[in-house]
Amino acid sequence: MKNALAAAMGAAALALGPMGPVDAQQGAVAGACRISGRATSATTPLPGVTITLQVDGAVKGATSTEPDGTYRVNLPPGSYHLSAELTGFGKAERDVTIGDAACAQTVDVQLALAPRVPVAPRPSTAAASNGSGSTARNAPVTPAPGRLKLPTYDLRSATRPEPPHRWRL
Repeated sequence: MKNALAAAMGAAALALGPMGPVDAQQGAVAGACRISGRATSATTPLPGVTITLQVDGAVKGATSTEPDGTYRVNLPPGSYHLSAELTGFGKAERDVTIGDAACAQTVDVQLALAPRVPVAPRPSTAAASNGSGSTARNAPVTPAPGRLKLPTYDLRSATRPEPPHRWRL
C-alpha cells in the first residue's frame, strides 16, 4: 500500500513538475480593450479592492487591485457597469463605455470609509432547559435564580476563601 501511494505521488510530481507558476494576469485577447485604473481612499492606495464589470447584471470581467491599488481588465468593446468594493468602505460605481476610438481607458475609483453603525446585542439562542427535562430550542438562555451557588472570590485580595466541601443546589 505504501509503495502504491509513493508511486502515485511520484507520478503526480513528474506530471505537474514542468508546469510553470499560474499567473493571475490576464493576457491580451484579440479585439479586446483594456480598462485600468487605481483604487484609493483620499491619497492612500487600497489593495484587494474587488473590481467587477457587468452587462445587464451578468459579470463580464472581474479582478482585484494590486498592493499599489492598480488594476487591469481586458474586455471586448461595449458598455459596462463598473463597481469597486472593499469591506469597511462604501461601494463605488460608474458606467464605462469602451470602443474603437477609446479602446484603452483609465478609470480611477475613490472609496470612502463606510459609516460606523452600532450593532445591537443579540440574545443567546442556545437550547435552554425548562426544568422538566425537555429543552426549548432557540429560547434565550437565562440562569434560574438560586439554582446553583458558586463561590465568589475577591480578586483584589491575595487570599481566597476555602472551597466548599460540596456544591449546593
